[in-house]
Amino acid sequence: MLTFFPRDTFERLRKERDFHKIHHNRVQSEKGILNQNLDKLKGLHVQYEKKYDELERKYERAMKEKMLLKLEKEKLVKSNSNLEYTKKNLEDKITKEFGETDEELRSRTRSVMSKSKASTKRMKYTPFPEANRENPFMDLQFDIYNAKSLIEAKRFKGHKSAITSLSMHPKKSIVATASDDKTW
Repeated sequence: MLTFFPRDTFERLRKERDFHKIHHNRVQSEKGILNQNLDKLKGLHVQYEKKYDELERKYERAMKEKMLLKLEKEKLVKSNSNLEYTKKNLEDKITKEFGETDEELRSRTRSVMSKSKASTKRMKYTPFPEANRENPFMDLQFDIYNAKSLIEAKRFKGHKSAITSLSMHPKKSIVATASDDKTW
């Protein structure tokens, strides 16, 4: 029996060694797979970080635009309420002066407008002027302004768009402007 003991022990140790060797190989392969997955995740993390930064910038830009729109809306609502208040005051003033209510004034305006439309339908076209007629403004004399000597007397910020037309009065020191925002 003594001879079988070392052989049995040897077999048992060999099986145990093989078991641990297989287990070690399996752990090593799992470790390699985990390392590969970790490297992939690190790469994805870098990509996602860039996307997060981009999304954060877009979000901030959207919030700024939202706030600007909100401020613009509040400004327009205030302007609208001011205009409605002015309209009401003017209607009250007209009612006091002429003794007409708003509905009476509107009906009278409609009747005047319908009469003017009816009369324009019957009118003929205005004839073209003769080609060889005299220019009535030919003899007018205009003062020549020295641009360097002109001074700004008053400034008025009334246009919200570019000024498209400018006109000066020939005798008086008056300037008129027109703009793309349909104001003059």
